[in-house]
Amino acid sequence: MGKARRVPSGFGTATFTATFTNFSFSKVASSADTACTVLTGPTPAADLTGMHALFSKAPSAGACDRQSRFSDLEGSMRWEVGPMELTAQSGYRFGDAYDVTPDSRRWSSAMATVWLNERVAIIGGGGRQPALPLRGLPARSFGMAGLEIAYTPVSKSAVPVSMPHTVLVKDFEMRPGTGGMQKIVIHVGGVETVDVMGDFSDWAPLTLVRRGRDLWELNVPLAAGMHQINVRVDRGAWMAPPGLPTVNDSFNGFVGLIVVP
Repeated sequence: MGKARRVPSGFGTATFTATFTNFSFSKVASSADTACTVLTGPTPAADLTGMHALFSKAPSAGACDRQSRFSDLEGSMRWEVGPMELTAQSGYRFGDAYDVTPDSRRWSSAMATVWLNERVAIIGGGGRQPALPLRGLPARSFGMAGLEIAYTPVSKSAVPVSMPHTVLVKDFEMRPGTGGMQKIVIHVGGVETVDVMGDFSDWAPLTLVRRGRDLWELNVPLAAGMHQINVRVDRGAWMAPPGLPTVNDSFNGFVGLIVVP
């Protein structure tokens, strides 16, 4: 089971996730192990009542099947600010010493992604990962560094997609810039283009620049006072940005209103 929470702030957007997972599987234990040794001795039947639920004797004389159980509690954090994405996670494994080795009791790792432009990003990270008995993988430390390149976006005609009937833009923000400019900041993921238009552009579309996976920015000249603005994604319908007051545009639609001090 898991639970996530997204917290926007002036320092980017942070997403916190917590998961708790139970594992149960059978494995063959050597007769030299304590669990098997107990069964092979002349133990009264009354003493074995509480032990059959965990392990039982196998047909072979040198081994027995044991039911192993352990649980993982893991927390993760994803922080997005500007062109940078930071992901970190840490966990703890609950279980008997027979099922959980010391090197898999605790672990943590982190990874950072820095977008150089809309198609190229640098990735680096490292940490510790626990053993995965179900896949036969031991506990291990790792480090990584690489370059992520998006060559061509996936064509929308390749997979039939039903567009949701909700606003795709997550957040819209106007920040003061330099030289009389204002910076438009929009968060929307899974799209290829984001445009704005308003009285400041004589209602001509202006295309924003991608700064991350879901971050788009554009500097526009805005004089002090009230301005009208609309936004669209992937050449779709124009709409008022979320979080802004709106007014009728005289064409059976609405535009957003922004005030520049």
